[in-house]
Amino acid sequence: MKVHCPETGVEIPPDKINVATDVAISPATGKVHRVSVLRRLEEEREERERSPELLANPPEGAWYRRDPKGTIRIGVRVFSSIGIFLLVFAVFWNIGTLIAIVVPYLDPSSRFTENGDDMRFGIGLSQTLLGLPFLAGSIGLSAAALYLTFGRQEVVIECDKASVFRGVAYWGITRKFDPRQVTGIERRKCKWECNDGPMYKLVIDAGPNDRTLGSGIPDKKLDFLLAALRDALLNDPTTEDVNK
Repeated sequence: MKVHCPETGVEIPPDKINVATDVAISPATGKVHRVSVLRRLEEEREERERSPELLANPPEGAWYRRDPKGTIRIGVRVFSSIGIFLLVFAVFWNIGTLIAIVVPYLDPSSRFTENGDDMRFGIGLSQTLLGLPFLAGSIGLSAAALYLTFGRQEVVIECDKASVFRGVAYWGITRKFDPRQVTGIERRKCKWECNDGPMYKLVIDAGPNDRTLGSGIPDKKLDFLLAALRDALLNDPTTEDVNK
């Protein structure tokens, strides 16, 4: 990747770049810069150049809307093929779990002891207690399957408040932040990989309340999210930094 002097825009030749020591010397100013920083600036410049096209042609399942009141909504649908598999698996898992918990209450053979005492409730209760971990697993599995199939990630921006939502329909997790305090939006690597390749997320730098989103989102949707969020939070005059 070519890198340029951040002050003059002049390209820095290869003989002035030492990747091993993370040093680049600008031929125009003679100043020393970090190669990693210059590369990040190049990536951001290229992303800004692509932003108009990305915003004009959002990928399927992505949106950037502003309602008459000025509220901005930027989001993407979360859909993964593994979500369909988990959804089918969750159905069978839940059926099996319910059968294991309910059947002991209905089984006549376990109702009486040899002395004629009714033990059905005791046996069913013990079976239920043993089934509680499986029931908890069913809830978690069902939630994951629904999110990966029908979920969404959305940023809602108003004049002096904003939030990041992850969930399904109206159920999910909402994290608030102040849009006027946003100083940057970056693409960063996640801790996990997919198909032996890195996965990325977006980090909204909002002072003490950094917010992340985009984990597990396909690259096209992630590119659109990044362009839309930068357009709304960094270019929109209604979200100008209050410290300026």
